[in-house]
Amino acid sequence: MRQPKREQLRVRLTQDVRQALEEYAKGRGQNATISSVLREFIQWLIDPNGFTQPKLVTREAAEALTSLAKAWGRTEEQTLDQCILGIRDLVEAKRTTMPLIVREIKLRRSYQSEAPIEESEK
Repeated sequence: MRQPKREQLRVRLTQDVRQALEEYAKGRGQNATISSVLREFIQWLIDPNGFTQPKLVTREAAEALTSLAKAWGRTEEQTLDQCILGIRDLVEAKRTTMPLIVREIKLRRSYQSEAPIEESEK
């Protein structure tokens, strides 16, 4: 649905800023765009204590998060939340066993490695 021009925000970006935003969007996932990144930043500026906030992580951590999310079969946001909550439980000594997310990912990986090889894969 097209929005009237009075509801659209148009900004001019320098080449350097545009390239930096494109790089940042690439790190956020394949569906991220410059517009979605800017919307997140604006939402964070308006309500920094809101439900979702941009989380900045290194490229290595982002790749690990993507890999864990794929192995767990959940979104990156769900995976990040569960990892942080699992660490908090370990630190606060609420739990002395391995966090559930770790156990589930290990279980999924063990099932994948035990899967029989089909005739078409031989």
